[in-house]
Parts: sequence; C-alpha cells; structure tokens
Amino acid sequence: MKLLQLFMLIMFTALSLGACATPVNSQISDPPSTAVATLAPTASFPDCVDRSKVSYAEVIEVLDGDTIVALVNGEKVHIRYIGIDAPEKNFALQLSEQATAANAHLLEEGQVTLYADVDNYDDYDRQLRYVFAGDIFVNLQLTALGLADVSEYPPNTACNSTLETAEAAARKAGLGMWKTMPQKPNQGVARIIEVNKIEEFVIIRNLGSAKLDLNGWILASERGNQTCALHGQLAPGEDLIIHSQKGEGGLSCGLLEPIWNNSQRDPASIYDPAGMLIDRWEDD
Repeated sequence: MKLLQLFMLIMFTALSLGACATPVNSQISDPPSTAVATLAPTASFPDCVDRSKVSYAEVIEVLDGDTIVALVNGEKVHIRYIGIDAPEKNFALQLSEQATAANAHLLEEGQVTLYADVDNYDDYDRQLRYVFAGDIFVNLQLTALGLADVSEYPPNTACNSTLETAEAAARKAGLGMWKTMPQKPNQGVARIIEVNKIEEFVIIRNLGSAKLDLNGWILASERGNQTCALHGQLAPGEDLIIHSQKGEGGLSCGLLEPIWNNSQRDPASIYDPAGMLIDRWEDD
C-alpha cells in the first residue's frame, strides 16, 4: 500500500499545476492509463460514514485541496471536506497546488456522492461533507497521499480515526507534506527545537556549520494558517526566539492576536523562500 501511495504521489506531482481554482475537466493533463489504474477504490464502504445522510452533486470547480463548488439539487454551493486540512497557498504554495491538482484529478468525472456528519454547515456557510468520487473516498485518499492532514472539528468527527490511520502511514512514508527538504550542513541547518504555545514563542536553532540566511523564510502556525516572515542570519549553533506578538530578544512577528491553538493540535512549520517545507514541529 505504501508503494502504491508513493507512486500516486509522483503521478499527482507530475500533473500540470495551474491556478488554485481549477475547473473540473479543464486544465488537468490526461493521465496515462496506468496512472488511472492506481486510483485505489475504498476496499469497503467505511463504517464511519452514515449512508442515510446522502446527497448527490455535480462538481463545478475545485477551489483547493479541501473545498469545491458543486451543484446540489440545482443549487450552487461550496462544499468543505470534513476532517481534513489541505496545505494553504499563503505559506505552502507548491504543496497547495499539488493538493488542488490531486483533488481535481480525483473529481475529474464531475459526479460525486456526499455524506454529512453532524453539522450540515460550517461558520462560512459551506456544506460539510465526506466526498466520494465513484468508489474513491476523496477525504481519505488525499490524506493517504500526504496532501491533507487530519483536523478535528467537533462534533463532525465520525471518520477521524480512519483518517488518522491514513495520515500515520503517509507520515511514515514521508509523502506530501510529511516530506522535508534535505539541508546541507555547510549552508546551515534549521530545526525547530521548542514551541511554547502558552507564551507564544518558537525557538529555532542552526545545527549546521555555516551561517543560515533566514531572509524570505516563513514560520507558520498550521491550525490557523497564520504566518510570520523571518529575516536575518543565524550563526552555527545559535538559537533564535520568535515571538508571535511582542517579546524581549529575538524576533517579534508583531501580530495583534495569538497564533498558537492551545486546545488542539497546532503544528509549527518553517518554509524556505521557495515555499519548501524545511522542518515541522508535530505537536503530538
């Protein structure tokens, strides 16, 4: 299964990455027949999904890795996938584009089956749904590819354990967002060594043998999609404390509100100027 997931990731990465809002059946390269065969159908219908809460839709547009626009009973609605978060383009552009392309590929036939959990809508008036394209459980497939991580939004948590199993496998295989870019010691090596969510600071250390240029780098709080632009240089072995608001010493992001979620898992990530993931603090 892990080899299958890895092959699928390579196939999706090779897709033409267009704008993040991708109309279904356009701007997506036709995959080779062998690639189509690798789309793994759900082995059996997942017990976590309530079959009685079903509706049907025609996909109009893929907005990103976890949101689409579709016609449901003749009404145009936004649909937000339950239980997952795909990478956001504001701090992980490449991964966001890969997730969007993968989502569009899974939905390219245009017809989907939707299942509700507890709540029908979120705070943004989007329908909350588990999405199936034929036999493919799309929420689960994107998670298995490492192109979405599991996010708990009570009370809509029926499939969280199923999704978490897929995420654990993707992490172990280093797929998608779980793959970090290798760093060269002679160019500096950045590592997150501490995240204090109560005091709202992060400490990163240069474990390399050369100065690390942080100009253009980004520190991200993944739960709320908040970011802080980094700058300056870090000497070998040197630590940098980064305050999300104000603090003594180090670097202050100057944000007006706290960014770290103290009640839910909120991973911290650092990205280089090319938008590549360099290190991730898991907050397990």
